[in-house]
Amino acid sequence: MMKENYLISIRGRQQYDGDSGKIDIDTVGSYVIRSGKKYISYREYDEDDPNRSYLTTLKIDDEKNRESVTMIHSGGATRLFLQKGQRNICRYDTGMGILMLGVFTNSIHSTLDEQGGELSLDYTLDINASVSSRNHIHVSVRKAPGEEIDP
Repeated sequence: MMKENYLISIRGRQQYDGDSGKIDIDTVGSYVIRSGKKYISYREYDEDDPNRSYLTTLKIDDEKNRESVTMIHSGGATRLFLQKGQRNICRYDTGMGILMLGVFTNSIHSTLDEQGGELSLDYTLDINASVSSRNHIHVSVRKAPGEEIDP
């Protein structure tokens, strides 16, 4: 079980076919650094069944010339690999089945350190090489009140 000792805010914006959508999530979760990689994990709850939750993990490698983020949703059914300046083919679970999507990452910007910080991603998703959406995600991670930060 993960120790949920961080406040995590996710703001997402999506543009597709002349429409737009947004997601705003404020939750608690975990944030750890292992072997130079940063991991943000949190639970999302099903709108139709509040007893059902999905674990989402963001694995961040923000080393220069290797900047990448892997988004893993519920046991790997959805796995998006975002690498700055690269297009990758990824699995995306729609709930009705798995799609293979192209993901092109325009930018990754991270100020994450031992205490938390910010992560911003800009990327496009494509199906059969035709752009289906443009996406921006901003994640803020900070220690929950009352939690001590190790020096």
